[in-house]
Amino acid sequence: MAHGVKIILSSTLRGFVPDYDPHSGLELQVEEPVLVRELCERLGIPWDRVKISMVNGRKVDGDYLVQGGERLALFPAVGGG
Repeated sequence: MAHGVKIILSSTLRGFVPDYDPHSGLELQVEEPVLVRELCERLGIPWDRVKISMVNGRKVDGDYLVQGGERLALFPAVGGG
């Protein structure tokens, strides 16, 4: 049975997903647990562009298994100075 994962993308990562709506994010259905970095690949987001990934407000790495019914937020490196 598929479960939805709510995905929120920050700043430059939004450009990798056509028609991404920053107000509502996007919902991706997963049939079974999937690695965070694999979800990024499915969306066309290069994993090396992701600096921080969080599931339900907790920082996780690319090897975290997303179960479905969770909220995944992805953030790029922020430059400036």
